[in-house]
Amino acid sequence: MDGAILRYAIQVLDSLHDGVVAVDSEGYVIYANEANTRITGLTRDQVVGRHVSEVVPNSHILDVLASRTPLLGVRTRVFDHVVVSNIVPVYDQGRMVGAVSVFRDITEVLALSRQLDEARNTIDLLRENLTAAPVAEDGVIIGQSPAAQRMY
Repeated sequence: MDGAILRYAIQVLDSLHDGVVAVDSEGYVIYANEANTRITGLTRDQVVGRHVSEVVPNSHILDVLASRTPLLGVRTRVFDHVVVSNIVPVYDQGRMVGAVSVFRDITEVLALSRQLDEARNTIDLLRENLTAAPVAEDGVIIGQSPAAQRMY
């Protein structure tokens, strides 16, 4: 690949919002994009050249290297973040030369999902309380306290 094409490909990968990490067939990191730094907090200098197990011990990229089959939609905890990855082996002329992982931080999505579940539970509880409350003929909910009972 000529140098201009390689520089262009790196610019494209660095412009992605998703993290991208590529390893060689032995599991050594050969590339990490800027989104990887944003998500993991590790700079390229801290990642490139190191074995992936030293960087992210529970990385599934080693599973792909061993099995030679893609893993899609796999969740992994990376420090304080939860990411969903698509990891595929990379072949050159029929020989596996490494693997690439493209991953998205879903930590915020999971937090929002938990908040939504809590809000739904609160709504359900309020709905149950309203359904059980006594209602006057004119549709007004009658309170349970003695003072509320006297007012109506």
